[in-house]
Amino acid sequence: MHLASLYHATTKLRQTDPNAAWVNKLNAFIARIRNRVLDADSFAFSPPKVCGIAKEKGGHDYRALCLFSLEDGIINGLTAKYLRELLDPLFEDSAYAFRVRQEHKTMRTHHDAFEKIYCLKSREPLKDFHVAECDIRGFYDSVDHEVARQQLMRLADKTRETIHPRAVQIYDAYLNCYSFPQNVLGGGLTDLRKMDVAGNFPWPDEALRKFHRDPLAGKIGVPQGGAISCVIANIVLDLADKRIKDRAERLKAKINYLRYCDDMVLLSGNKRHCETVFRAYLKALNELKLPFHHPKLVEQYGPAFWESKSKKTYRWTGKKGPGCVPWVQFVGYQVRYDGLVRIKKKSVQKHLHKLLETTGKVRAQLLERAWRPPTLERQSMQATKGEIMASFRHKLASMGVGRVNLNKPADSPLPKCWANGYRALHGKRLITTFLKQFDRERERQIRRIAKAAIPDGTGRRTGNRKGRNRSLAKGRAFSYHAQFQDDGGAELVRNPLLKAAPMK
Repeated sequence: MHLASLYHATTKLRQTDPNAAWVNKLNAFIARIRNRVLDADSFAFSPPKVCGIAKEKGGHDYRALCLFSLEDGIINGLTAKYLRELLDPLFEDSAYAFRVRQEHKTMRTHHDAFEKIYCLKSREPLKDFHVAECDIRGFYDSVDHEVARQQLMRLADKTRETIHPRAVQIYDAYLNCYSFPQNVLGGGLTDLRKMDVAGNFPWPDEALRKFHRDPLAGKIGVPQGGAISCVIANIVLDLADKRIKDRAERLKAKINYLRYCDDMVLLSGNKRHCETVFRAYLKALNELKLPFHHPKLVEQYGPAFWESKSKKTYRWTGKKGPGCVPWVQFVGYQVRYDGLVRIKKKSVQKHLHKLLETTGKVRAQLLERAWRPPTLERQSMQATKGEIMASFRHKLASMGVGRVNLNKPADSPLPKCWANGYRALHGKRLITTFLKQFDRERERQIRRIAKAAIPDGTGRRTGNRKGRNRSLAKGRAFSYHAQFQDDGGAELVRNPLLKAAPMK
């Protein structure tokens, strides 16, 4: 909506005042990009800037995020859009990441992948399924450039429309501008060590020696953060998707295979079929020169089950015994054998940290006004303590459940909030422990701001102050946790975030 408004306003202003200075600069910028893409004899990307993003708070392992210049980023995005739209009809239905919106259909997302697993168990609640999982080791950092080119050409031969030669040139230039050994372990690591002397960019170089004589000298890895890399994920792993489909058809087996980027899960009612198809997937990864965590045998359900990255065939069931597991996890969601739902522990911890981090930033900004030396000009605080607390409470509420309109009750999670990020929980039976935890943490952070020595003022003049206070009074109703009320002996969930059915 905001981008559409910006586009409309820019187009209108360019027509009404074509000689404005900003219009001339914009036209020159557009002409420069068009010349690079369409008129120049050759094309090249500038090497992206490598930034280290900590994988865990307080840890020294970092993810290499790549930042392109504005021009390169625009070309990157438009080329990715072209390739995605051209190649999307060739991808299998089992791929859920980075797909194109089809006419009269919603765009496939990881929520749809979860829904398929959930519905699978809902249709056959008493049936046990056999499950296998495989995790690729540093997928984007391990993609072989030659494999990425070969797989693009394989798909290009099958397209109804001929792929534009310039798109292939830009695709090659994207690969040529970056490699993990050169850009990350070279200049990127040097810059990281200036910030964190113990910092490191993990890379499975020993595992890559299975496919490369000297990985450090190879052209390996694609930029994380570049739009074309998302397309590369589907281009490369499409071969594995088709191998599974072909193997299942030859076995005449009913296989439920789902892949989101480099994460995958296999489900089947037949153990032998699951094992056979899983081996076909691992064989395809070897052909694609992608290292993966060696699948471990699930002997018993416990903490070790969640710690293992790849798992050999195990049984999804409520029964006890070797190889029996009550939960299946995929794309952040977890489904129990009886249809109960929750989100993974790491996702809970991440959101709790975000609440803490947001409060810390707001508190520091407010206290900074009181800490300024008298010699500096001090900006006066107009809002009262009550108004500050109301504003902060609404900020945390919007992070969690969205900007709620009391006059228009929502029957589903609102956009641009945590609840929308896990909107597939809506209408499911779920464990509410993590929702209660979020509510407790949010109230704790609100008390943290209330206790701070924040300088306040006499109040801001606002025409909707009464309505805002009324909204604040009802603000506690917009919590994470489902509020259960007894109605004729039945538990009914009344919560604008999630409406979970009562436990049976």
